[in-house]
Amino acid sequence: MHKGVINKELLYKYLKVLGSCYASGIFDPLYPYLSDDCIWESQWRLTPETGKESVINYFDKKGQILRETGCFPKWMVVEYVGNHNSVATTVVKGKTKSEPVNVAILYQNGMLALFMAQELDDETSASIVEIKLDEKDLIQRIDVCMPELFKFKKYEPDTKH
Repeated sequence: MHKGVINKELLYKYLKVLGSCYASGIFDPLYPYLSDDCIWESQWRLTPETGKESVINYFDKKGQILRETGCFPKWMVVEYVGNHNSVATTVVKGKTKSEPVNVAILYQNGMLALFMAQELDDETSASIVEIKLDEKDLIQRIDVCMPELFKFKKYEPDTKH
């Protein structure tokens, strides 16, 4: 597959594997699909996990926590709609004045991602997980971010081949 072409079938397969791993707390089925230089990154953590071994160690620990707590997320594969979702927020300037602003990130229309939601302490916590593949079609990046930054719909693969 050449650069710029999205292999939706492969992304869909990998996202389903990843979602199933989170739903069971067992991540072993994901490991063969990780590249040696894989990076896992989350906007909620300052330090990414870099390298396949580090990413596997992270998921082993995450799986243990999920299995111990029984707080398995529900998930679905989603498709991005449009190319951004503007979110209102407040920026603090100085000590006394804050200003409302809108922020957005650009994303690729039609790209697939994993939406997950989990009940924690009577609150629902949600995230979007994106994956990027390398030239060997292995997972090179796993990025976890806020779903509020994206417009998306449930992905329904075309089964008419």
